[in-house]
Amino acid sequence: MSGNIRGLLGLVRQLPPKEIQSRVLLRLWMARSQLFARELQACAASIDDLQNDIPAHDLANRYALILLRASYAIQRDDARAVEAIRELLSAVPEAADASMIGGHNNILTWLHLRHGEYAEGRRIQREAPPLLVNGAPLLGTAGGALQGEGLVGLSYALEGDVVESERCYRDVLFKAERNGVACHEANCFATACLGEILYELNDPAGAIRLLETKVDLLERISIPDSVLRALTALSDASWICGHELDSLAYLQRLEEYASNLSLDRLLAAGLAGLARRRLQRGEFEKAKSDLARLVAIDTRRPARSDAFALDEIGLLSGRAHRDRRSRRGRRSAGPTDCAEPGSRSPAGRRPSRHAEGLGRRSARSPGGGEEFSVLRAASGASTRSCPEHSGRQCADRSLDSKTFEGRTARSPACLLR
Repeated sequence: MSGNIRGLLGLVRQLPPKEIQSRVLLRLWMARSQLFARELQACAASIDDLQNDIPAHDLANRYALILLRASYAIQRDDARAVEAIRELLSAVPEAADASMIGGHNNILTWLHLRHGEYAEGRRIQREAPPLLVNGAPLLGTAGGALQGEGLVGLSYALEGDVVESERCYRDVLFKAERNGVACHEANCFATACLGEILYELNDPAGAIRLLETKVDLLERISIPDSVLRALTALSDASWICGHELDSLAYLQRLEEYASNLSLDRLLAAGLAGLARRRLQRGEFEKAKSDLARLVAIDTRRPARSDAFALDEIGLLSGRAHRDRRSRRGRRSAGPTDCAEPGSRSPAGRRPSRHAEGLGRRSARSPGGGEEFSVLRAASGASTRSCPEHSGRQCADRSLDSKTFEGRTARSPACLLR
């Protein structure tokens, strides 16, 4: 268990099927290889079969199966399924090895981030004992220490602490690159998140340089959150740099990825982005089609979606409707003194993760101001420095009082609880 799992998974797939079926441990490895290859239906079937075949006294392999079920749920962006086995995840057996303990830590950290419990997610990582294999640190694999450090960086980003999150991501990348292929998962996760941070720091060209050569690898081995962050950052950065067709292509790639894996939250993000950009390009019929598909997702409230995902889908749908109304208003009212969304000004960007994080946190917190925080995140009413006008601030002014009142009345109940 050096962390270089990929070669072992390849070897398992070369074994005769009869030999694999004869041993529980080999069947577990085959299920892991199916998950790694994104053969999700086959992986689900393998998990179901193993659930019935692993004896109750085999605590180590039964716990390995629990971790596999949770990892499968994360690849399906299904936090509800992870929450459903949270008690089982917490019952770590004495026979658990470093990779199991690390997997437990990272899965629970991911779950806390989905619930907006960022400090608790960091606490799990910081209080965890060192993960050692034959006396050496376990850095690679999804259960390795570097994946946990990357999740800590994400917790800071979701809280709006860009400086601390960038420090975490760069530290993970430095360590991952030193350890090569064994740390590909952590490398990809940190790369995707750092690319998003570079975009937020008004370095769209830097984000493109970092991400564009790694998109294929990201899609193959990283979790949906990483793919979403990488492709939306590439799309937004390309738009800011004047590469509109590239921007659309990355959103279409996100749409295809999400459709192939039935990931509703990611599909909603892709459709919302496409609708917005097509409105800005004057492609109104295409935008209307994207918006109709987005509304359909929001209306049916996908069964696998937790409160976080439903909030995000609702925000995306509401913002897409606002963009459509705003675009209609611009066509009738003429130019404004703030940059048009189709220009290279950051006024055309999506809201920062800082705004999104505050919005989701406010949606879950008691007290006043929840509606405004959530609606501000949904509307993209953020203020940024324009690269071509140093020191000038361009604000998205589309969230006026009438829009605020209208969105409050139409906001999904989950956003206002």
